[in-house]
Amino acid sequence: SSQSVDNVGNEAEFTSSSDSNSVGGAFLAGVNTGTTGILYAGAAFGSNKPLDTGETLTTTATFTAASA
Repeated sequence: SSQSVDNVGNEAEFTSSSDSNSVGGAFLAGVNTGTTGILYAGAAFGSNKPLDTGETLTTTATFTAASA
């Protein structure tokens, strides 16, 4: 059997603070800053998403685990 958890209703939001940014994917890590911690998942978007000042990228993630 498997179970899932997601962040629907509490999506992650990233607001651009400058023009001409390009976002190519997203990842989920066990820390919010720095270079240590666990990388849980990462994925490239189908195409880059351009962002200008004040635009927001909202992301939803679903994780499913199954017992062996």
